[in-house]
Amino acid sequence: MNASNLNDLKRELKKLGFSDKLSEKLEGNMKKDVREFRLYDALPAEKGKVEFTLHFRQSLKSDFYYFNKFQAAHNKGKGLKEGEQYVVTSPGDKEGKNPVYEILGGTADAIAMFRKQEGDAELLLVRGEGQKEQMASAVKLASMEKGTVGFVDDSFRQTFFTSVPAQTFWVEQGKGYTAEQSANLLQGRAVFRDDLLSMQGKVYTAWQELNLDKERDRHGNLSINQYNHPAYGFELNKEISKYAIKELSDPAVMEKLEASLRNGNRVEVTVVREGKEEKFGMEASVRYQKMNFFDGKGKSERREQFLREPSMAKGPAQEKSKEKVQEQRQGARI
Repeated sequence: MNASNLNDLKRELKKLGFSDKLSEKLEGNMKKDVREFRLYDALPAEKGKVEFTLHFRQSLKSDFYYFNKFQAAHNKGKGLKEGEQYVVTSPGDKEGKNPVYEILGGTADAIAMFRKQEGDAELLLVRGEGQKEQMASAVKLASMEKGTVGFVDDSFRQTFFTSVPAQTFWVEQGKGYTAEQSANLLQGRAVFRDDLLSMQGKVYTAWQELNLDKERDRHGNLSINQYNHPAYGFELNKEISKYAIKELSDPAVMEKLEASLRNGNRVEVTVVREGKEEKFGMEASVRYQKMNFFDGKGKSERREQFLREPSMAKGPAQEKSKEKVQEQRQGARI
């Protein structure tokens, strides 16, 4: 095992915001000299969780490993709990050769692998490390006979039959979208990148979001809407300053909030109404150059009620007209 390569990959995982627990699994696979392997991680979402599948591949000419991409999938249904894994089993071909016992940590991965089977197969939920321990704890989630699905557990039906939105993100030596940013992109929010390269090799900045209104390409990915900064005209700090938010009085707190918003998060802010403090979620709506607000249950709130000056509120017709203009000014897709 190449120790220097291992340390570099660990630093890349940390830089991209993946869990520290992956380091041990990474090292274990590299020590075993596994040619290709996947690691799994997850982050909570507004609904459900975003699950990650990280792909590692060994060079054909050396023991050097590469981490070039990961998939993020927004699973709004039933997902894995700590210590749980999915297993797909199949007796193999007609002669019983090449039996399948595939361990998977991502819901979308597991369902896709199960559906690929052409004979008898089962999709199981297991706990533990060894195969014997896993089979002893196995709970059958779905099964098929001769390639036809015949059973899906009631608790898993919604997850099994609902399409899980996913996207592939490419990595180059630890540079690219972080786990946090990719999770927020899948939830429809924009993220700010200050490390983008033009065709001429020049660094530039832009807000980006997934184009949820268009069909996916032949690789199953969505295109990306880009709003170049500062040309597009959305300035986060100026937009936030329009609202009566208590956190505005503390520069240090606001700095952290703005950094979180740039990563695409929905942050919690405090508004004082009728002498009473109330908490709301706030996120950047870059496309329409606004901030969106949400109550504790995730229900959208009228942003006008939070403006520092009532005169700054727009009427419905004005709002609609401005949003139409912003759509026309939408940045280039990449």
